[in-house]
Amino acid sequence: AGGAAGGEVEPWRREGGRLSRERTPDSLLPPMYQTNPPVPVLWHVSPENYQRGLTRLGARQLSMALAYTADDLAGLSRRAQPPETSRGGWPQWHRSRSKAEGFVIALAAHLAAKAEGLRPAEACSSIHALGKLRAAAMLRQDAAEAVAGAVLAGRGLAGYKAAPSLTPEDVQRLLEGLAALAQAGAEDERAGSELGQRFVLRSLLDANAVSRLLMLGACAMQEAPPPAVALRSLCASGLALYRYAALSPPGGPALLLAPGAGPLPPAPTELR
Repeated sequence: AGGAAGGEVEPWRREGGRLSRERTPDSLLPPMYQTNPPVPVLWHVSPENYQRGLTRLGARQLSMALAYTADDLAGLSRRAQPPETSRGGWPQWHRSRSKAEGFVIALAAHLAAKAEGLRPAEACSSIHALGKLRAAAMLRQDAAEAVAGAVLAGRGLAGYKAAPSLTPEDVQRLLEGLAALAQAGAEDERAGSELGQRFVLRSLLDANAVSRLLMLGACAMQEAPPPAVALRSLCASGLALYRYAALSPPGGPALLLAPGAGPLPPAPTELR
C-alpha cells in the first residue's frame, strides 16, 4: 500500500484471497520459437549468453533450434517470420554475417555433442537443416559434414531398425539434406578446395549406401504418394545423391542395412 501511495506501480493483485503477480506483457518476455518444449531464440544475444543457453538444451530442443535457424538464418533473413508458436518480443533482424555464422557454428557443435540422443525424425530434421544452412553458406563444408556424420552415426539413424520408424516426410527431409550436402561438397571438390581431403561424406555416401537411400525413398512414395512439389524434390535429391555416389569409392559403411542381407546392387546407371 505504501508503494501505491508513493505513485509506484504495484506488481501484485489479490485473486481468490491470494496474491498473484500481474501477467507480464508478451512483448517483455524472452523470445521463444515455441514453448512446449521450450526452444529459445538465442542468436541475438552475446556469444557468452548463447553458449550458456545452448548448454541447457537437450538433443530434441537443439534439433528444433537448428531447424528454426535454418529458416531465419540466425537473424539474417528478412523474409522469415516468427513461427505461429512463437512467444515474446522478437529481436531485430541484423546484417552481421559473422555474428550469424558464429551462432550457427556453436549450435551445430552442441547438436553434434548430443546427437546420440536424437530420435529418427529429429535426426532427419537435423540433416535437412544442415543441408539448408550449408546451401546458404552459413556453415563450412567440413563443419557441416562433421555434424552430419555425428547425426548419422547416432542411434536415431544407425542400423536397420531406424528405417521402419521413418515417415515419408522424414525420408524426404533426410534425402533433401544429404543431397544439399553432397552438392555443396562436390562443388568444393571441383573448385580444388584444400578441405576436400578431410570431407567425410564420401565415406558415407558410396553407391551401396545411396542404393539403400533410393530404395527408402521409393518405399516412402508407395506408402504415401507425395504432392507434386515434394515428388519433384524427392526425385531431384535422388538424382543428386546418385551423381555424387558415382564418384565415390566403394567400401563405405552400411547405412540402413536390412538384417541378414548382403550388399545391395549399385545405383542404376540411369535414374528414372
